[in-house]
Amino acid sequence: MRAATIEAEEAVLRPPTWWAWCLPGLDKRAYLFVCALQAGTMNQQARAKQIQQMVNFMKLEARDKANEIRVKTDHDCVVEHQKLVFAAKKKLEAEFAKREKNLEVQKRVYVRVCEREPRASPQSHSTLDAGKSHKVSCKCG
Repeated sequence: MRAATIEAEEAVLRPPTWWAWCLPGLDKRAYLFVCALQAGTMNQQARAKQIQQMVNFMKLEARDKANEIRVKTDHDCVVEHQKLVFAAKKKLEAEFAKREKNLEVQKRVYVRVCEREPRASPQSHSTLDAGKSHKVSCKCG
């Protein structure tokens, strides 16, 4: 008699064929709860309590998952912002180095022109720098 009861209980606890593909991630506790609901062994108050516990658990899991997603997106946003800032800094540094090099070249040109024509007037240098004064680096009189 006891063996027949155990077999009947196991038959109730076995998942139906649709269960395996519908809810593959179902844990044992939830499965037993669903089986108990199907078998009608729980009273109405216990069912409501179990359902509320499952709902609360699902809400908690959803909040945790949403928080994980939020933290990950915040981190990804910070990383992307840092990449953009770093790229902009490199671009500005390259532009600054280029301008600094051009300024050094212009300075050398002015000095050489002034050395070749020591008594030249400032008007003779105007073709080099479109009207800018060269007196800062020029040794002309």
